[in-house]
Parts: sequence; C-alpha cells; structure tokens
Amino acid sequence: AGLVAPSGMVVVEHDKREPAPEAHAGLTREDQRRFGDTLVSFYRAP
Repeated sequence: AGLVAPSGMVVVEHDKREPAPEAHAGLTREDQRRFGDTLVSFYRAP
C-alpha cells in the first residue's frame, strides 16, 4: 500500500526560497500559497 490514498492530498510547508517541484513521486502540485516567508504547496495523488 502507498503512503497516500488515491486522490489523497499532501501539504508541504517550506521556505519561499526553496521552490517546490510541479510534481514529485507521482504527486501533482495543485496549488501553492505564500504566507510571508513561507510557502505552502498542495499535492494530489492520482
């Protein structure tokens, strides 16, 4: 079994100076929001 359920979401918090990839490990980035020096990236599993 995988770590993320089908259609599940992974939320990653990171520094704005560390760009997140469009896709990683089969996940696709759906959205990205900035909060000051922090970025929050939202990835969806297929």
